[in-house]
Amino acid sequence: MSWPTARWRRTGCRAVPARAGATRVGWAGCGTGWPRAPDWPRRFALLDAALVDRLAGAAPVDPALVAAWRLLAGSGGRIGVAEVVEEVGWSRRHLAVRFRRELGLPPKVVARLLRFQTAYASLGRELITAPGAEPVPGAGWAELAVRCGYYDQSHLIRDFRQFTGESPSELTAAGSHLSNPR
Repeated sequence: MSWPTARWRRTGCRAVPARAGATRVGWAGCGTGWPRAPDWPRRFALLDAALVDRLAGAAPVDPALVAAWRLLAGSGGRIGVAEVVEEVGWSRRHLAVRFRRELGLPPKVVARLLRFQTAYASLGRELITAPGAEPVPGAGWAELAVRCGYYDQSHLIRDFRQFTGESPSELTAAGSHLSNPR
């Protein structure tokens, strides 16, 4: 997984209300002309170009921070923050400050999101938790939790509720978007 370019916060692009009390959102500081583009692919191309221009002048990311990200992402969020701290040679606090500055989240939350990503991707499929791993047919929530690096099933369900607003069972119920054929 590549380094997330979270420096978008520094680009000046931001969502702004179109007018007071409006429910629609416009974009400010993202270049000109994109609202007048004839279709969405061209609008996104203009937006991408504006973001690339803004990011081109950004300072490079600290290699130790990239290493910390790769440790977390490479483990699917299973590695503990203490191990990351030891590996990169920073204090826990410094790592948290740097993650918040670059990603907007502390490393522990990033790890939770990475574990959740693996678990969510496994819903409705045979459980495969790592490239090249054997599928686990008919695995239950507890098995999914353990295989994705959760302490137990309740932590898995907590993350599902927090990140999606629903439990894994609700997401896989008939009629949900996950129950539709892929």
